Amino acid sequence: MESFNIKELEQGLKISAVGRYFITLDIPEHDLILKFLRPESPLSFSPMNWSRKFSGFIRQRKRVQKVAESFRTFHYLVESKTLAFLDCFPETKSVEGEVLFELWGNMYRHQGFFYLQRKVEFFGSDMPLNEFDWEIIPEIQYRLWRVGVGLTSPGEVWGPRNWGRTQEGDIRLADMSSLSMDREQVLRQLSDSAREGRRFKLDKHQPSHYRNLVDPYMEFMAERFTPEIFNRIWKSDL
Repeated sequence: MESFNIKELEQGLKISAVGRYFITLDIPEHDLILKFLRPESPLSFSPMNWSRKFSGFIRQRKRVQKVAESFRTFHYLVESKTLAFLDCFPETKSVEGEVLFELWGNMYRHQGFFYLQRKVEFFGSDMPLNEFDWEIIPEIQYRLWRVGVGLTSPGEVWGPRNWGRTQEGDIRLADMSSLSMDREQVLRQLSDSAREGRRFKLDKHQPSHYRNLVDPYMEFMAERFTPEIFNRIWKSDL
């Protein structure tokens, strides 16, 4: 991946997504995206807003902690001697810099770490279930489990939200926000309640002519995401 000064590209950056933890900026001329910590939404100053301001402060503190965990886990994976990083993720690197951007009608400045990632065809919950190989999602998570890393968001664990297709046609995990080395948090996402919650979301968001695939898809994943399989695989390469 080429190197460049993020500051020099500031004028060409365009917001492409605002997630729970990250802002994503598009760098069209380089076919790359830039991800970094999302700021808290602005609130007008008034006495009635103090409770909302405090809630916003708590949310942002949790957001900072989650993003810091994501970056720590990312660096751990990049340095792993037993995991082939590009077999799991699009081409990605961590860079440090500063950028000024507009959001919600306000100007913000982010100074610190960024993910710089090769652009992919990004999957949402509405990605038709017949358009990708289901086996790739558990296969990649098994690789992560073997080195003591998992995912803490049902949308990513059960798929296909936040997965994507590279320009070469490979399915990869495109979002880093739920990476974690916390075994119990990862295992919690394999519960019946997490699975059924994900089934409900897919039933709601899948195109109507593909909803008949939701049950077979979830049954396929449920066979591969059991606590028994998880316990057998977790850290088995360490």
